[in-house]
Amino acid sequence: MMLNEAFFGLLAFLGFLTLKHQMNRILYRQLYEMESVFQQELAFVPLMKGIICMLLPRVKATAGALFWYDEIHKEMKIRTLKGIPAKQVHPAIRFLKKKEGLVEQVSAAGKSIYLKKDQSQPEDLPIAAWLGLPLMSRGELKGVLVLMRRKGGFSRRARQLTELFVGRCGIHMENALNHEMAVSSARENARLYLNLSRLYRQATRDELTGLYNRSFVLQRLREEAKKSWRYGYSLSLIFLDIDFFKKINDTFGHTVGDQVLSEVADIICEQVRDYDIPCRYGGEEFILVLPQTGPEGAKELAQRIRNALVARKLCQNRLEVTASFGVASLLPIKNGDGMENFNEEWFQSCLEELVARADAAMYVAKEKGRNRVEMAPLLDPAVIKSICSG
Repeated sequence: MMLNEAFFGLLAFLGFLTLKHQMNRILYRQLYEMESVFQQELAFVPLMKGIICMLLPRVKATAGALFWYDEIHKEMKIRTLKGIPAKQVHPAIRFLKKKEGLVEQVSAAGKSIYLKKDQSQPEDLPIAAWLGLPLMSRGELKGVLVLMRRKGGFSRRARQLTELFVGRCGIHMENALNHEMAVSSARENARLYLNLSRLYRQATRDELTGLYNRSFVLQRLREEAKKSWRYGYSLSLIFLDIDFFKKINDTFGHTVGDQVLSEVADIICEQVRDYDIPCRYGGEEFILVLPQTGPEGAKELAQRIRNALVARKLCQNRLEVTASFGVASLLPIKNGDGMENFNEEWFQSCLEELVARADAAMYVAKEKGRNRVEMAPLLDPAVIKSICSG
C-alpha cells in the first residue's frame, strides 16, 4: 500500500515537472518571439512604443506607461503612453510620479513592484492593479515601465513573463538611444561641415567664375614662395587680361561680360594642372600661381591658354575673345641662401617684385598688339637680398 502511494506520488511529481517544463518552454518561446521583434528596431521612440504594444495583449494589461531618466533635468520623464483615455492621462502621470509613488518606489528598490488598487489614487482613475518594473542597463537604472489593469490583477505567470522581458529591454533601449544620438550627431556634423564648406568657399572663391579670389591667391603665393625657397625649386606667375573687355560690356551688356569671364575661367581650368592655383585677380584680370615651374614651363602654359581662347568662340559661338599674358619667374635659391637666412623684408620684397614684373609684362603684351605672351626678366632673389641689405 505504501509502495503504491509512493509510486503515484512520484508520478504526480513527474507530471508536475513535465507540466512546469512545458509551461516554461511556452514562456521562453514567447519571450524569444517578443525579443526577436524589438531587437530589429534601432529608433528609440518606436522601440518604446513597440515594447508597450507587445506587452499589453500578452499579459492582458489595459494600459501602459514608460518613463525614461532625463540626464539633464535629473528626473524620470514620461516618454510614451498607451491605453489611457485622454481625460485620465494627467491624473495617471501625477499619481505615478507623486512623492513615494510607484515610479519613485521602483526607482528606489531597483526591482518590480506589484500593487493592487491604491486608496490614494484619484476617483477618476479606475485602475485595479499596477505593475512597475525597472529598466536596467549595465547595472544602472534607466527607466520605469508601468502596466495597468482596470479589472482583476496580473497573474503570477504574466508578472514572470514581463519581468524576464523587461530585464532584456533596458540595454536595447539604451543602445537605440545611443544609436539615435549618434545618427543625430552625424547629421549635425554633416550640416556643420556643409556650412563650413560653404563659408570656406565664399571666403576663398570668386562667386562669378568659381576660381580662387585675390586674397586667397596672395596667401597661397606666400606659402608657395616659402616652399620654393626651402626646397630649391622655381616658382612662376602668369597674369592675363582679356583684350577689349570694356568694349564687350559696352556693346553687349554686363550679362554677356559676366558670361565671357565665366567661360574664360573654364578654359583656364581646362589647361592648368591640379596643383596650379588659378585666380580671378579683379575685373577682367586673372592670375595663375605655378608651383615648381620655371619660365619655359610657364610660357608654354600661357601659350596653351592663349591658343585655346583663340580657337573657341564664346557666348554660344558669338564672340571671338583674346587675352594678353605676362609671365614672371622666381629663380631657385642657391645653396646656403635658403630658409636659414630667411628675412621677412627680403621675402616680401621678392613677392611684390614678382607680381609687379608679371603685371608689367602683361602691359607690354598689350602695347605690342595684344593676344600675345610676354616674358618678364627672371627674378633672382639674391639681387633683391642685396638691395634689401644695402
